[in-house]
Amino acid sequence: MKAPEQTPHVALIVGPKIHAARAAELAALAAPDEAVVLPDGARVHVHLYSDPAVAVEEIRRRPLGAILIDNRGDEGCAGFGETTAGRVLPSLLASAGSARIAPRNAVIVILPRGDSTAQHSYAIGTLQLGGVLIDPPSLAEILSAAHRVARPSEPGKIALCLAGGGIEGMFYEVGVLRALDAALDGRVISEFDVFSGISAGAVLAAFLANGVRPAEIADALHGHESRIAPVTRAMLFDPNLGEVARRVGGAVADMARGRWLTSPIDSAMKVAPNALFSGDKLREYLSRELSKPGMTNDFTKLGGRLFIGATDQDSGAHVTFGTEGLDDVPISSAVRASAAMTPYYAPEKIGGHYYVDGIFTRSIDLDVAVEHGARLVICIDPLTPVQMDEPGFASGRGGLFTTVQSVKSMIRTRFSEVIGRAEESYPEVTVFVFSPTPKDLEKMSGTLMRFFYRTETEEMAFDSAQRRIAADFEWLAADLARYGFSLRRP
Repeated sequence: MKAPEQTPHVALIVGPKIHAARAAELAALAAPDEAVVLPDGARVHVHLYSDPAVAVEEIRRRPLGAILIDNRGDEGCAGFGETTAGRVLPSLLASAGSARIAPRNAVIVILPRGDSTAQHSYAIGTLQLGGVLIDPPSLAEILSAAHRVARPSEPGKIALCLAGGGIEGMFYEVGVLRALDAALDGRVISEFDVFSGISAGAVLAAFLANGVRPAEIADALHGHESRIAPVTRAMLFDPNLGEVARRVGGAVADMARGRWLTSPIDSAMKVAPNALFSGDKLREYLSRELSKPGMTNDFTKLGGRLFIGATDQDSGAHVTFGTEGLDDVPISSAVRASAAMTPYYAPEKIGGHYYVDGIFTRSIDLDVAVEHGARLVICIDPLTPVQMDEPGFASGRGGLFTTVQSVKSMIRTRFSEVIGRAEESYPEVTVFVFSPTPKDLEKMSGTLMRFFYRTETEEMAFDSAQRRIAADFEWLAADLARYGFSLRRP
């Protein structure tokens, strides 16, 4: 069910000179609550500003489909920085990674025709904006260009990108997914176009791409029957006894042949298994559940696109299953490879290569989603380090906590870089991120394999996500509306 077409809101920023020169023409825009009807029948709500400082402040308070900046009153300005757009854009574009502004490709600058046109056009091009209009003949043409940006005929796809985070992170992500799914009006998350997942996120993405709703996944993770079978502790924590037996047997055979290593440390390292848990039961579970009627274990038979990120253990390269040439692998094997977080889970062998957790090389597969048409990307990243002002707090929690805290800090930095780079690399893409707040982190243990507090973690994430959706409701609702999704306020 497609959401009803909404009339987009656009901002038109003009300098004082052009406001005075075109006062009669602009008077029709004095009431933004009344939509302006364009020659082709399209409608837009226009918010007119003649003060750049007020414009920046107001734009950050409401979702906008397009931002128009009229430089035609600045013909005498020698440099672009002295124009209306030159004064407004630095403040607007400083909101990198914020959902509270239209994407860069929704910003259009109107230029006068003259000696500085080429120079100013070049300056605008370096900012990767939506483009320029050279001295358009009428206000209707300007607003029509804004409407085309705000309501493109081909808006692109909507993607859900799930990062890793161990078992605790998985329950955090499930809580956020339940809140998102509950907020959608008449549609469900599994109707999104693109799903990508790494590690724990890969498990969830595989089921979501198969049409399983977050509440059904939550029931299974809590040991209850749903569309998929219950997940048990024995399934997640199956001791890696087979590898231990093989390694000990191999060491005994080497001793019998006189090939025992001279260094005790080398000997111990050779006998030690790759991981504590084999992961065999997880692979079997995924294969069995994804082969049920109505679901598929085949990337090529899904209704949407699914991408699973893993790391080639020997080359250190990031590999994304589900892309061309890597879509003949069973989804269950790809997910098992993506979740092979050493030293917890053993590597997964696929096609002669050994794969481990995708989080070792990439925090999230946002780039892959964009390359396959995503223009709105919702990311969930649970791997946020605990943030405390108390010196020595982390070291006081012990070696395991400090190790995990260091890993989370490294991965979070990499994630932040990806999100920050996305705005410049993909000016046409809107990215919305859910991650634990400092208050959420007070209730998370800081470990990755926390299974026993799954209910508390999930409910905390659900409540936190609902608060976030309520706080950013207008912006998120406007973004989703472009893709046919209506949002209910929590």
